[in-house]
Amino acid sequence: MRTEPQMKNRRVRYQEILQNSPVLFSPIHKMEISKNDPISIVAGYVLAPALSGFVQWLLAQAEKNGIRRLYFLARDGYFPCQAARIFCQTLDIPIECRYLSVSRYSLRLPLFHLDREMALHDICRNAIHVTITKLLQRAGIKQENHENILQALALPYGEKQPLSRADLIAIRQRMAHCPEFLEAMEHASKQAFPALMGYLRQEGLFEDVPYAIVDSGWLGSMQKSLQTMLRLQKEGDELQGYYWGLYRIPTGMHRKNYHCYFFEPEHHLKEKVFFNNSVYEAVFSAPHGTTIGYRKENKQISPIYGACPKKQIQFLHRIKPIFDSYLHLMAKECLPTMDNREFSTQRETIGKLLALFMCRPTKSEASAFGSLPFSDDVLENGERPLAANLTEQELQAGHLRAKLFATVNPGAGRFQESAWYEASAVLHSSRAKRHLRQYTLYKYLRHFKRPSGEMRRSRNV
Repeated sequence: MRTEPQMKNRRVRYQEILQNSPVLFSPIHKMEISKNDPISIVAGYVLAPALSGFVQWLLAQAEKNGIRRLYFLARDGYFPCQAARIFCQTLDIPIECRYLSVSRYSLRLPLFHLDREMALHDICRNAIHVTITKLLQRAGIKQENHENILQALALPYGEKQPLSRADLIAIRQRMAHCPEFLEAMEHASKQAFPALMGYLRQEGLFEDVPYAIVDSGWLGSMQKSLQTMLRLQKEGDELQGYYWGLYRIPTGMHRKNYHCYFFEPEHHLKEKVFFNNSVYEAVFSAPHGTTIGYRKENKQISPIYGACPKKQIQFLHRIKPIFDSYLHLMAKECLPTMDNREFSTQRETIGKLLALFMCRPTKSEASAFGSLPFSDDVLENGERPLAANLTEQELQAGHLRAKLFATVNPGAGRFQESAWYEASAVLHSSRAKRHLRQYTLYKYLRHFKRPSGEMRRSRNV
């Protein structure tokens, strides 16, 4: 692989795009960024400007809406929280920035015993690689009890066998009529509930302060879980959330409480097509594992983190100095003179940078970032690379016609999927351009279908 000329051309292209937004480009002139290292180039020319643009918008919106405290949700909120603290301190913005250690798992499990139907829906959600073992883990059932529960369920699948959407529907029906499973699930939920409630109280979520949460977004389910927990203790204002982007809003939630930066459920089709939320999660993560629960230590309730792959930690420590340098330069020299009207220009520039990196990566970029560990399950352990090694047949399964066939025939064959299809195509096929065109067509159709009836119902609440 000829990394040097490849990255030189890509670096020049990033610079051309950045010239449309001088404020975003200005800090880079004073930074020392390796000219041939894909990670350093992408971190400096793409990711740092994207992080800065999001946090600038966030703080401007929060100030305008009278927010005095922001809770950045782990783990996607790790770098935005650090960026917001730099901006608030340097520019004397009166907003407190806190990091809240929660996850989809740590918020959902304690609520399972209150709504069995919701619990089964969350446990049997589809993902890139779902197995029976993962479903039992989502339900909070301990490893030593798996054998007994599996015997009671009497499922015709191996514990590690990948499951299709059709399999998940059948398993959900079996779970709904299995007393042993339901009892174990509800027991685990009731055990987890007090610790979560205590942690939220300790972190000030019941205080009479105008606050909001900040997260990457996608489905907005964590805001719904937090709102449910808060309402169990006190009635009051509805929780506000600020997001990079949302594909849809949870059923029963008010649209006006969800604020989006880059794309919204109802709009921004092109932005959704030329964006990859899995890549976003992999690069804007935290050097610790997902939150799996809480424990009391010396009258303090502390989060319990799962394992975090060593490679992920090393990567995050590598890009952090680049982010820090860019953000400090931006805060000291650029933001004090910036006009708020530049936000839209910045967002357009950031969109072009991300589209180039995420949807048309070079081989060097695909190799460097595609090897990052990733999992889209609620109990993340990064067991697979972000860009899986796909065969030609598996790549063709991402084409428009194949995707349409799979939609109407959910049980017709299983193919390995990649969280970053574009990088997989670039790395493992001589026909990458054809695969990328077909996958882009599929994404246009996929996102064009939204908003669905679920979205309409949320607007009518």
